[in-house]
Amino acid sequence: MKTRIILIVHFLILTFLTLNAQDKKYNGYINDTHVHLRYESESPYRDGRTALPKDLIRNYNQSKYKRVGVIVMAPTNNIEKTKAQNDSVIAFCKRHSKFYPICSVHPNDEKLALDEIERLAKLGVKFLKLHSITQDFDVASSNVSSIVQKCTENKMIILFDGLNPFDPAQNGKFLMLALQNPESRMIIAHMGGADFHDFAILIALNKLKWFPQNIWFDLSGISDIYADSPYEDQIVWTCRKIGIEHILYGSDFPYTTPEDAITDTQNLGFTDDELSKIFYENSEKLFNSFKK
Repeated sequence: MKTRIILIVHFLILTFLTLNAQDKKYNGYINDTHVHLRYESESPYRDGRTALPKDLIRNYNQSKYKRVGVIVMAPTNNIEKTKAQNDSVIAFCKRHSKFYPICSVHPNDEKLALDEIERLAKLGVKFLKLHSITQDFDVASSNVSSIVQKCTENKMIILFDGLNPFDPAQNGKFLMLALQNPESRMIIAHMGGADFHDFAILIALNKLKWFPQNIWFDLSGISDIYADSPYEDQIVWTCRKIGIEHILYGSDFPYTTPEDAITDTQNLGFTDDELSKIFYENSEKLFNSFKK
């Protein structure tokens, strides 16, 4: 009888601990490194979600959000519009201090793009965004390499969209860019999407003295796709092998809501300590990694 009681007590304790572990959620500070700002009121999403200035203010008004990176995308062959968009997002972020600007240029604008990077750096901009699908360029082009070099010279971090199903070689091109520009800081958004496993090669490369370890990944989009899926363990394993210190949180708003993106990231299966790094600590260190 005594043995049976002890077993029942042990079972109840284990059940209590398991339920607590399942219910426990990260509740610390959050830096969202991937939020879009669009001035068009027409939404491309089925639910009609927009990314107008008022939408960003409404969705990020909670005190838990410490830094929010706001993205605009540069068109091609229209440097005046590019400058206007960049100036607009800079002005927006000055009015709302938790937001910081992630400006953009188009690689095919060549010297005009490089001049714009110089201008942005003088205005204190720390981040630049490039998107190979939206802007229709090849990551391996010399124009992109020039952009990365110019950003590095001006101590700017460059955020690449990392999901391109139309270029199966793109992830390898990112690795080559990182190798060719060892002092750069590159963030690969979406971690390559369905090809996230390509970056497991970093397990080997990071052991070599000559590889610069200058790539970070944000989980925007990929957390929405793979949360509660059979791929969760693979994603978490890959992140841990790459190094949790190089993994960042991003929502990709308005693709998802901030709260859904937070829940999806929590549901991937990271520990509380890992979530603290992903949601806040890693981006803080990266944000301040270039000393001017």
